[in-house]
Amino acid sequence: MRLVHEEHRELGDEQTFLGAAATAGLDVVQFQTDWHNPQLAPQALLSHQQGGANHHIFGTPTLVFPNHQAIHLELNHIPASAQAVSLWQTILKVAQEQPIIRQIKRTTPV
Repeated sequence: MRLVHEEHRELGDEQTFLGAAATAGLDVVQFQTDWHNPQLAPQALLSHQQGGANHHIFGTPTLVFPNHQAIHLELNHIPASAQAVSLWQTILKVAQEQPIIRQIKRTTPV
């Protein structure tokens, strides 16, 4: 997500995914092999369809909580460790206690 949201790299570009895999410490050769494995595409499609049908997921990252509430979340930047717990608690509170909220979208730059 850092490559896309902070470095503004193209989400559908294979090089973006390979860079993310390398940054995450994954086996990049295995990742690229799996990326081109045609047997994995039907599994990914099924997961995508189930996410849309069951949770109305339209994009990533979407967090699905035990109460079946799902929240699509985009951040301006990765929070500092000191902020991360507070941010997570806020998101969790909205997901669990405020199902009436459908969308919150900031309309001014931060």
